[in-house]
Amino acid sequence: MKYRVIVPSLLLLLSTTCVAQAEATSEEADRIKSSFEAYIGKEQGVVEVEPDGDDYIITLDVMPYITKNATPDYSAKIDPLVLRVTPEDGDTWTVVSSGPYAFSFADSKTINSDARIEKYDWKGTFDEALGGFSTSNFEASNFVVSQTITDPTLGVKIKTDYTIANISRTGTATATSAGDGISDAEATVNFSGLVLASKSELTPEMAASGFPAIDYTASLSKGSYTTSMSSANLLAMLDIMSWFVAHPKQELVEEDQAELKEKILKGLPFFNNLSGTGNLENLKVVTSLGNFAAELGSTSVNLNGIVKDGSFGEGISLSGITIPAGLAPAWATSLVPNSFKLDFSVSGFDVEAPARLIVAAMDLTKEPVIPTELEAQLLPALSPSNSVVISLAPGEIVSPAYTLSYEGALTANFAGLPTGKATIRLRGMDAIMTSLQGAGDDPSAKQGLGALIAAKGFGKAEADGSLVWEIVGTPTGQVTINGLDMSSMIGTPPVAPAQ
Repeated sequence: MKYRVIVPSLLLLLSTTCVAQAEATSEEADRIKSSFEAYIGKEQGVVEVEPDGDDYIITLDVMPYITKNATPDYSAKIDPLVLRVTPEDGDTWTVVSSGPYAFSFADSKTINSDARIEKYDWKGTFDEALGGFSTSNFEASNFVVSQTITDPTLGVKIKTDYTIANISRTGTATATSAGDGISDAEATVNFSGLVLASKSELTPEMAASGFPAIDYTASLSKGSYTTSMSSANLLAMLDIMSWFVAHPKQELVEEDQAELKEKILKGLPFFNNLSGTGNLENLKVVTSLGNFAAELGSTSVNLNGIVKDGSFGEGISLSGITIPAGLAPAWATSLVPNSFKLDFSVSGFDVEAPARLIVAAMDLTKEPVIPTELEAQLLPALSPSNSVVISLAPGEIVSPAYTLSYEGALTANFAGLPTGKATIRLRGMDAIMTSLQGAGDDPSAKQGLGALIAAKGFGKAEADGSLVWEIVGTPTGQVTINGLDMSSMIGTPPVAPAQ
């Protein structure tokens, strides 16, 4: 646990123990080192601080910890991280690091992993008031990971090679009017030349039995990802990390758990919102079945922090999709989607209230840590309205034969029936039915054709030839499609309204 927080602890301590001066001194370097040792221990060789002109050269080497805790079955090697740190005006520090970098770890029974970066350059400005970097720029080339995982029970090995030709990251953090180190942060990652190849080695017995082997190569020509975090409390996060470093043993954590609880509660919600969007170009997947591809793709995520207005959402879209020839039967070729978009969210729940209950009630000296009697309080705290809202943003599935679009919202009631409304729109119904009719005796096509005939009868025709289905669910259990009550057809008896 110690070496996981060396870098953030290092930068936080730099801002609280050093005084900017014209020339670095050995006395100040010794004081910096002593301050770090109070947080990460005095293991010889983990932290070295040397003055160099106006700068300090800080070398972080986690190998002493790894060597001390090594076992016959586990080994690891991590290159030292060398930072050039320059004190600046306004309680800020310029941090620079560059060079190649490598790390590896292995478990004699299950995993062997090796990673290396041919060259990287990193420069950032650490701001004491934020507890983080106000600016950060990172560039690297030829990032390579090779990994072999062995299933000790089956004896199957899966070898995966992962490479990125170029990757860069830029980030900023800006103080908000709330003060106390609260900041809004943004970061953008760009990459190119990503290739992931994975292949399994089966035992002779598994191969003879027809067990499917893994063998594929996925690649992206380039991609990007942008994240933003609002009202981030980086100082609180670092404070908790440093606390764990200062409590490396279970008994110490248990003894001071009241202090830990206080720090967690003080840091809430840690951030108000975290969101991210990603874009990719020229996705290709080469498999034994043939080649799959997509010209463009995007992903998104939106997550609120530990706040009363809980919310979580994800989205994904792909366009220019192609699949191997012959994978779909000839009659279904025009029905295979060449693009789709899906975006959903869950909201209407409270994360803060149950989090505070859990922190207040937990006792690290007992088993279970969270008392079982608390369970009855958690659901009412999580959902004061006894429901959550599941929303489906406007999305679509497109093929050469049709366009299917959809949107809706559903209120999932924990003490009653779900309610909500969804709208489905289809253009190309006749083309779909023509394809299914040309499938001959294919049973799946016949079944699909029957379902479409029934659905078409309930659809509302529009001027452009589209069919629309408006589906509504009520608290009494009634389900309507375009105003027609379908409850009896789907076997849902009506429920009397609550008195």
